[in-house]
Amino acid sequence: MRLVVTIKQRYGVNIPIAGVLETPTVADLARRLSSAHAVPVFDPLVPIRPGGGRRPLFLVHPMGGNVLCYLPFARHLPADQPLYALQAAGADPATEPLRSMEALAASYIEALRRVQPQGPYRIGGWSFGGYVAFEMARQLTAAGEEVTDLFVLDTTAVTPGERHHHTEDELLVWFFWEMLLLERGGRSPIETIPPHRTTLTEKFEYIAELAVAEGVLPAGTSSAVVRRLFDVYAAHWTAALDYRPTRLPLDLILLRATEPFPQELRPMHDAMGTQYNDRTNGWHHLVDGHVEVLPVPGDHLTLMEEPHVKTTAETLLTATRRSD
Repeated sequence: MRLVVTIKQRYGVNIPIAGVLETPTVADLARRLSSAHAVPVFDPLVPIRPGGGRRPLFLVHPMGGNVLCYLPFARHLPADQPLYALQAAGADPATEPLRSMEALAASYIEALRRVQPQGPYRIGGWSFGGYVAFEMARQLTAAGEEVTDLFVLDTTAVTPGERHHHTEDELLVWFFWEMLLLERGGRSPIETIPPHRTTLTEKFEYIAELAVAEGVLPAGTSSAVVRRLFDVYAAHWTAALDYRPTRLPLDLILLRATEPFPQELRPMHDAMGTQYNDRTNGWHHLVDGHVEVLPVPGDHLTLMEEPHVKTTAETLLTATRRSD
């Protein structure tokens, strides 16, 4: 993220995050900047590891919308395992976030079919990404496709009843805290916005200032960048609150963190009505098949960080290989 913003500041060129992942060396990136390919074209499909002879894994982004969290995960996969991630629109300039689970799923199905036109599919996601993966499996199954592996990385299913509609200030604080996790890691305290910052513009300016000071974003980053990121986050919250999933005639693999659900996340998950205290995170209410619960070290946040992510990747790989 720092690199994307710095390139925009230095050269006036918008390179999507996916473009950096596709050209991960300095030489490749320099060629991209000096060619016609520097024109940004948003694509939700990010080929983190396109090569390999096995059926690909497709992983959907968490609430923030970007897929950088899957890079450590990819490093622990064998060389013959393709991995594609699905990123959200909205953070890149000239794109708008999608605001319903159904629309997100339909967009990502269209993208993954360019790589794998027909099933059987392996689809999953971490946290919010698990909801989207579930809806993708529902749409694919309804279209007559086979989903052999539906997996969620510590995603907690939502209750079917009424859900608390958060205030904008609540959502902004949660977004701010998750943004700082990029640098601070999963055990950072909740950060508050000073009360004298009363307007939304002043709040975005403060977030940008602290993100720069923490090293999350480069010096000179405007509040407009932060606002775009927040708009994506808010759109996904709306999608989660409005989603009313129906039961699926499938099995589901749940990689469940062994450490308690983080206290910092409980207010936002209570607002959504997620079932983080249930042994299956509530998924047994939503599938007719078997919910296989596989424990992995860490908590909801740290299971995707070193050193725990190695076990997370190995556990998922072992579970999905049974369908080969």
